[in-house]
Amino acid sequence: MVPHPLGPPVTPADQLLSIVPTNIVEALARGDMLAIIFVAVLLGTGSVMAGEAGRPVVALLQGLSSVLLHIVRAVMEVTPFGVCALIAQAVAVNGAAVFVHVGWLALAVVLGSLVQMLVVHAGLVGLIARLPVVRFFRGIVDALVVAFSTASSSATLPVALRVAQDNLGVSRGVASTVLPLGASIGKDGTAMYVGLLGQFALQALGIAPDATMLVTMLLTGALAAFGTAPVPSASLFMLAAMLSAVGVGAEQTALVVGLVLPFDRLLDMTRTVPSASANLAVATLVARGEGELDTARFRGSVVE
Repeated sequence: MVPHPLGPPVTPADQLLSIVPTNIVEALARGDMLAIIFVAVLLGTGSVMAGEAGRPVVALLQGLSSVLLHIVRAVMEVTPFGVCALIAQAVAVNGAAVFVHVGWLALAVVLGSLVQMLVVHAGLVGLIARLPVVRFFRGIVDALVVAFSTASSSATLPVALRVAQDNLGVSRGVASTVLPLGASIGKDGTAMYVGLLGQFALQALGIAPDATMLVTMLLTGALAAFGTAPVPSASLFMLAAMLSAVGVGAEQTALVVGLVLPFDRLLDMTRTVPSASANLAVATLVARGEGELDTARFRGSVVE
């Protein structure tokens, strides 16, 4: 590992101050993701607070989002050809052993997912909600299976709503409020996955991150996870945002994405599972706190 060749380091204070852009057009041109996310959050908050007057802006943003997602799908259709060329180059330069490192990444994703579910989510259910953890996981098996098979929080939502009400005893009001919100912004698995991908990318590029880079990646990854589209492989686009925030060039990012993309589907499926588990754990916790949880149904929940 060698010190990162990305120019003089930026202090954490300067990095935080740069979140507020002086010119949003300039931030867009530079690809300053933290500034863009900050303005996006303000714009979204203002649109909601404006109520009826903000509806045209909301409709415009929703339309742009739909168009961009279709463009992304079109790009993903032709991506395998470029990926094949990138992998061929990587194997020609480094040998087939390069895939061993992807195996270590996959192991890290699996272990990270297990830690999130068995420590964080189980802790929320068992220690805070004071409910049997085993019953919780038995009741959400259907949702976890769908999350793994589809790699999409949106596709998992109908099943999550069903198991939350039928197996966990969460009231309809809480489930229909918390779970759709969680499918949009509750991205535990995505945040973990993007962080691991960022570390993997820096190691693959021979860059030794300093404290400033790690803080920047942590902040960028957490914020980017909120804005990740609930569709397969969306995390790779967030990886580009994270790496650009620490000065990694587009060509280097493309090389890393090309190396990971052939295996991303399986990794994406894995990281979607803790996201689904987190949303159901939070829904259970909220229902418990609001007195909207049928504890008898929860304790008798079974997977049919």
